[in-house]
Amino acid sequence: MWTRSSRPYDAPAAAPSRKPELAHSAWRRAVIPPNAGPPKHLVFHDPRVEEKLRQQLVYQACVSRKDMAAQKFFAGNRLVIKYRDEVIGEGQIILVSEGTFDDLTPYDAVVMGYEKAEDLVAQLRREVPPEKKGETTEFYKILYRWL
Repeated sequence: MWTRSSRPYDAPAAAPSRKPELAHSAWRRAVIPPNAGPPKHLVFHDPRVEEKLRQQLVYQACVSRKDMAAQKFFAGNRLVIKYRDEVIGEGQIILVSEGTFDDLTPYDAVVMGYEKAEDLVAQLRREVPPEKKGETTEFYKILYRWL
């Protein structure tokens, strides 16, 4: 049994701590990527999702290839989330993935604010113009978190 004075290893004295303001500024820089750029805008137009959007129950959105090329969404981007012209809140992108109408699931519909997947597909067909092959029309799903 070891006693306090007979331990073979005594812990070294605590290292001098860094200045707290330096540690805090380093933490801030780590949270927001340096190449994130200005906030991107997600605009919702469907009145069926307005109430859920205001309650922050919507966590995913779909954008067309054209919108993706114009705004260049990527993980870490800050978002300004709008319903038509009114700003609802801010968010941050977690994941951007490609998808087609065939890939949509009932879970996608729920996190996008719709009751059924058919409602979501109908809305997306209005927002994302179908290509020649219809079901292979691609768009981008953006998963985000509210700030």
